[in-house]
Amino acid sequence: MFFFYVPGTCGTQYSPCQFTFFVPNGTATYNYGLTGFGQTIRRDSARYRYILRRLIIPNQVISLERMPTFGNSQRYTSDTGEEIMIKKETENTVRLLWGSMSARVIMWDIGATNGIVHIIDNILSDTSDLSRDISGSTATSSSIFVISIVSCLWIVLQRLEY
Repeated sequence: MFFFYVPGTCGTQYSPCQFTFFVPNGTATYNYGLTGFGQTIRRDSARYRYILRRLIIPNQVISLERMPTFGNSQRYTSDTGEEIMIKKETENTVRLLWGSMSARVIMWDIGATNGIVHIIDNILSDTSDLSRDISGSTATSSSIFVISIVSCLWIVLQRLEY
């Protein structure tokens, strides 16, 4: 077993922080690249990392299976400092919300050594991300963290398909 740790983010080398990460599936990533603003953002790696960090809730492990309330939204602060909401609509329908954007959680509660992963069907991004000030963001220091998590999850999902 291994865990993710990037100096300057959270936790220590021997005691990593916990996290909840909402990972867009391949179709969501592909469709995002078809949009004009999605193409522009993907060419700006710092901006794209910022958007992926929006999908990380640091220092918390949120099990969607254990969320008891139907119809109510629970608010969380993402790794970018923005507010995102999780809404459990029914026993089998959970949505991640940011602004006017929504993503359906299509697979949840995938365990990680120091966190939990949920797969979503959409990247939470809109045209305001083209002009958003990300200069104060820690996107650079967290980029290895995000890339490592996405890579590891991709490997796990590939193994689940076989």
